[in-house]
Amino acid sequence: MALAQVGEWRDGSPALLIRNRVDTPASGLKKASTQTVLTMYAPSGEELGSSSFDGDAHMSTPVRNGYLVDAGASGDAKFLPIGDGQALTSEASHVDLQGTVGSGLGYYSQQDISFQPYAEWLTATDIRTGKKAWNTKDLTPPAAIAKLVTADNATSARLMPYQGDKALLEWSLYGDSEAVMTLIDLKSGRRLAEGPGIDTNEAIDDDGLAISPDGKTAVVQYGKGAVAWNTETGKELWRQAADEVTITPNALPGNGVLYAYLDGTGAALDADDKKLLGSGIDEIPQFTTNGYAVLRGAGGLFVFATQPV
Repeated sequence: MALAQVGEWRDGSPALLIRNRVDTPASGLKKASTQTVLTMYAPSGEELGSSSFDGDAHMSTPVRNGYLVDAGASGDAKFLPIGDGQALTSEASHVDLQGTVGSGLGYYSQQDISFQPYAEWLTATDIRTGKKAWNTKDLTPPAAIAKLVTADNATSARLMPYQGDKALLEWSLYGDSEAVMTLIDLKSGRRLAEGPGIDTNEAIDDDGLAISPDGKTAVVQYGKGAVAWNTETGKELWRQAADEVTITPNALPGNGVLYAYLDGTGAALDADDKKLLGSGIDEIPQFTTNGYAVLRGAGGLFVFATQPV
């Protein structure tokens, strides 16, 4: 049995991860055994690294930038390289790692709730070193949020992955659903662009994000509806209307098409104006950031270029 997913290699470049379960039947005095083989490939087909593990537990274990994330019972996380390399450890817990953002081993965030004033400060920590990188208490919120801050009520923030060492940081007044999306430098927390306002009142677990390969366009759905914006200028490109079905962005491969789910049904939209191009897509491909897509078919995996190369 083989499973495939699009991920990233250690340098942040796109890579294809193949998980293969190998069952060996009993023979003579030898018991039956199972091994899981994890192999990562570049879009060219070049093998980047491969490792084997006893049992089938790692058919679902998270893999991050060429490392298998093995969260131990002690609470510490161990990063096992796929292929050659040295294993790394971190004091981050399994819960922390679920929200990890950034290239390499990345950063995780923790909320520090305050009652004087009321606030949810956010601290970003480097997984590799365990050192605090920055805290939102020391950052300046967007003007629309800053003007609402009082001596009793400060801010809340939420950190989401973006691309490379950039991340999305959502700002709001503590306890308020009206928020502003920003793009930041993950290592310092420095703001790179201020995006549109969003309403997070109906934020749910299946929120969506799609990013163009050049990183200049993002379509986010972190509340009442999807919003597309230019991350260089902060300009809003389009917004889901109140009378439209829920648009959950999935992929923005750079060919002018936004792949999304419309109330759970796969569809293709014009990335510039959300005009419906097609619907009823059974399976949306997984896309790399450099123009390739992976689609599972009855005969195996089909890898193809999304645009001329």
